Amino acid sequence: MRSRPPSWNNVAAWSLGAALLACPVVARADSATQIDDLSLEELLNLEVDTVTRRIQPLLWAPARSVVVTRGQILQRRYINLRDLLQDMPEVDVFTNYSPVTRSAVSVRGLVGNNRFLVLVDGVRINAMTGDEAPVEDNYPLFDAERVEVIYGPASAMYGADALVGVINIVSRREEASQGVSASASYGSADTRYGAAKAFTKIGEHARLSLTAHKHTSDAPDLASAYREDFQGLGELRDPFTGNVLASTPGNRFSNKVSSYSIAARLTLDKELAVGYDMRQFTQLTSVGARPEFTIYGAEAPHRWQTFYLTYRKEFLPKLESSSEVNYSIFTKPPSYSYNNAYSGGLPQYKYSRNTSFSVREQLAYPLTPDIDLVAGASWSYIQALPETGALSTPFDEDLPSGAQGQTIFGTSIPFPNYELSYQTFGSYLQTQAQLTSSLAVTAGMRFDHDTRYGNTFNPRAGVVYQFTSGSTAKLLYGEAFLAPPPAYQYAFWGSFAGADANTGRPFAYWYHVPNPDLDPMKARTVEFDYSLLMAKDLLVELDGYFSAVNGITVARTVESPTEFAGADILSYEEFRSEGRARLYGGSVSLRYRMQLGATEIEPWGSFSLSQGRSFDKPEDGWTEMPFNVPYKVKGGITVKRGAFSFTPRVRWASRSTQALRNPEEPSHRLTSPASAVVDVALRADDLFVDGLSLALDVRNVLDARYYMPGAGGPLEFINTPQDPRTAMLELAFNYD
Repeated sequence: MRSRPPSWNNVAAWSLGAALLACPVVARADSATQIDDLSLEELLNLEVDTVTRRIQPLLWAPARSVVVTRGQILQRRYINLRDLLQDMPEVDVFTNYSPVTRSAVSVRGLVGNNRFLVLVDGVRINAMTGDEAPVEDNYPLFDAERVEVIYGPASAMYGADALVGVINIVSRREEASQGVSASASYGSADTRYGAAKAFTKIGEHARLSLTAHKHTSDAPDLASAYREDFQGLGELRDPFTGNVLASTPGNRFSNKVSSYSIAARLTLDKELAVGYDMRQFTQLTSVGARPEFTIYGAEAPHRWQTFYLTYRKEFLPKLESSSEVNYSIFTKPPSYSYNNAYSGGLPQYKYSRNTSFSVREQLAYPLTPDIDLVAGASWSYIQALPETGALSTPFDEDLPSGAQGQTIFGTSIPFPNYELSYQTFGSYLQTQAQLTSSLAVTAGMRFDHDTRYGNTFNPRAGVVYQFTSGSTAKLLYGEAFLAPPPAYQYAFWGSFAGADANTGRPFAYWYHVPNPDLDPMKARTVEFDYSLLMAKDLLVELDGYFSAVNGITVARTVESPTEFAGADILSYEEFRSEGRARLYGGSVSLRYRMQLGATEIEPWGSFSLSQGRSFDKPEDGWTEMPFNVPYKVKGGITVKRGAFSFTPRVRWASRSTQALRNPEEPSHRLTSPASAVVDVALRADDLFVDGLSLALDVRNVLDARYYMPGAGGPLEFINTPQDPRTAMLELAFNYD
C-alpha cells in the first residue's frame, strides 16, 4: 500500500511530573539515535509492521500504538519490560502480587500476564500454551532499540492469546562492522546486574550478534519496612482455623529474585535470520503470602527457550514472502517448589514442560498502488505436560511423566498423568486501501482451528481519516481470543480426609478437579483514537474503547459428588468458561519538547480511565471488575543538557479493586488505598571517554509506604506491601 506521510515536523517526548507517559510511536529508523532525533511529525510517520505485519506509517496503522525509544529507555532507567509497562497509559502493574507471576499486568482493566503476546524482533517468546508467567527481568531491555506496544485485539493477524495487545521488543541493529558493549550495576538489597553484547560482520553478507545478562537480588526487606504486617513470623498457622501447625523460629523473610538470558542471532543479507533465545527468571513462592502461612525460601524458576528462523524475500515483482519456523520450550524446572500451610511446613514440588513447533507463511501483494492484500497460514504442534499437582520429591526429567512412581501428596493415590498433544491451524486474509489522500480503510479476518476445542473466527476493521496534516482520527473494531491453557484445563488441588470406612476408597470433602472442556476467552472491542499535532512541538492524543469479553475462566463449586483419580469427592470445584466482563475507558496523553538554549526539556503525561463490570458468580450477579484502577495519572520530565540528563517520574493511582467482594455489598469489591510514587533517574553519557556512561536511579524516592491488591487467595495478603526506596548505580561502556 502506498505510504502517505502527511507533512509535519518536530519531535517528541518530555517528561513532566503530573501526567502520563508513553504515547504512541512506532518506528523503523536505521538506529536508536536517529529515532530519538526525529520530530513529532516524523515520529508519526515512522514505518511499522507490528500492527498489520506490513510496513506502513504509524499514523495510518489501524491500532492504538506506543513506541518507547532507546533514549527514553536509558533516560528513564527502564531495566525490564515491567518497568516500562508501569509507565504506560491504560496499563496497571500489580507488584509483589503472586507466588506464580510475582507481578500481574492489567491492560484496559483485564488482568493476566498471558492475555497479550510478547515478541522479540517479531518472534513470539512467551509460551505458546498460554501459561501465566512472570513479566520481570526475563524481558530485559539492555539491548532494546525500542519497544512497540500495540493496544487492542490482534488475533486477526496473530491468532491465539493476542487478546488485549501485542508487545514487540526490537533489538539494536548497529551499523558498525563490529563492536562490544557491557554494563555492571549494583544497588540496594545486594542487587547485582550485568549485561553484555558482542557483534561482528562475517564476510560481506552475514552478521552475528551475541547478548547475555545476569541478575541477582535479595529484593527489599518488606518485613523491616512493614513490621505490623509481618508479626506472624515464627509460627505456621492454618489459614481457616488459625490453629498453630508448627513453630518456625528460624523462618526469616526473604524475597530473593534472579534472572539470566543468552541470545544469539545470525542474519544474512537482512533477509534470513536464525536465532536462539534462552531466558530464566526465578522468584520465591512466598511472594504476596502472609508470613504466618508460608515458609520462606522455596523457589519458582521459569525457563523459556526459543529456536527460530525467519526469511523475508520478494520472489516475483511486488510479491513479498515472509516465513517463520519456531521451536520453543517453556519449563517450570524440577526445583519449582512451595512450602506453606497447605503442606504443613514440608516442601512440595511442581513441574511443567511445554514444547511447540510452528510454521508460518505470509504472502503480500499490492493489487494497485493504493490497495494492499495480505494472506497467511500457520500450523503448530504442541506437546504439553501441564503443571503437576504437589509432588513430595522433585520431578525426575529422565523418566516419563507416567513412570515417576509418586502419589498425590499425603495419600497413596498414584499421580494422574495428563500429558497431551494437540495441533492448531490458522489462516488469515487482510486488505488495506487508501481510498483518498485523507481516507484509508482496513478489513481482515482470521480462522483458527484447535484440535482440543474446535474453531474460532476473528475479524478486524479500521477506518483512518486525516482531517488536516496534524489531525487524524481512527475508528477500529476487532475480535480476539485466548486459547484455554492446558494448565487451566488439567489443574487439580485440595486435600483428602482419609479412607471411607465402608468402601475403603480415599475421599475428600472438597477438591478442585480438572475440566478439559474449557472454551476460548473471546473479546470484542470497538475504539476511537484521535491525535492532534499542535504547534509542531505538542502532541495531544486521546482514545476511548468498549470491550465485551465472554468465556472468562472462573472457578465454580458444585455441591454434588464426583470421582477423581479413584477417590470420592463429596463436593468439587472446577474451572469453567462462564465469566463475562464489560469494560470501557480511555486516556488522554500529552507530549511536548522545548529548547532553552543548550537545554532540552521533554515532558510527557497521561490520564487514564478504566471502568467495567464482571459476572463471575450467578448468585452475586454483575459486580465491579477485579484488579482494576479506575483512575491513574502518570508522567515525567527529562531535562537534558549536553551529555547529562535528569528524569523524575510520578505515578498516581486511585483506589483499586481486589478479587474479594465486599460482604456487605456483593455488587462491590474490597479496595486497596490510593497511592503515589516518585522515581528519579540521572544519567551521564560519554563520561571521560566516548562510550562510557554512568547512571543512577532511585525508585520510590520519597520512601512511601503503600499497598496494592493481593492475589486474593487464603494465604495471600489482602493488601500487599510494596517496595520501599531503592537505588541502583550503573556503569556501562559501548564500543563500535
